[in-house]
Amino acid sequence: MNTRTVSKTAIETGEAGAFLDLLDPRPDGIEVLDIATALGRIPRFGGRGVRETCVATHLLLTAEIARYLGEGPQVQLHALLHDAHEAYLGDLPTPLIRAMQSLSGVNAVGMIAERLDAAIYQRLGVSRPLQHEQERVAYADHLALRAEARCVLPSRGDWAGNPDDVDVVRFARHWNRLPQGDVAGLCWLEGVLQLTGAAAEKSLVSA
Repeated sequence: MNTRTVSKTAIETGEAGAFLDLLDPRPDGIEVLDIATALGRIPRFGGRGVRETCVATHLLLTAEIARYLGEGPQVQLHALLHDAHEAYLGDLPTPLIRAMQSLSGVNAVGMIAERLDAAIYQRLGVSRPLQHEQERVAYADHLALRAEARCVLPSRGDWAGNPDDVDVVRFARHWNRLPQGDVAGLCWLEGVLQLTGAAAEKSLVSA
């Protein structure tokens, strides 16, 4: 039986059987189709909701909210990509990340996510978001969280704000119309391709 040496911090990335070192992710090890597939299969809220939903659907909703708020294509792209690293890390619930940070004194998950984000953006050939773009994405992300929680969690997300706010209700209705699972992953990929343009498309085709 053939074996190969793989770093203890490497994760298998997809159907091709490739590996990506989480401590040293290289752009040439990023396969965007693998990201799309994983995002469509990773549950939000640790799978603890009363309805199923995935990370890809969350990203589609965040990008739609950004568009509704009048943000341009660049911010919409950053909205689609802001959790792309979860294709490799999973969607760890925020309370778990806070508990880990409290025990260790460092945000190790955030540090690894930052390295993955850098590799993903470099693979796509696009610039990282500027500070004001990060802030706009964070606002859309929070609205998406509240809308999803209203639909998925028993608490309806009342810990994050009034779940019956007009905008939250509107975006929750939109969430109900979005695809889930593998279809959501493919829609995410299509959106990334459209917003990154021909250069990224050629890169993905050659992958």
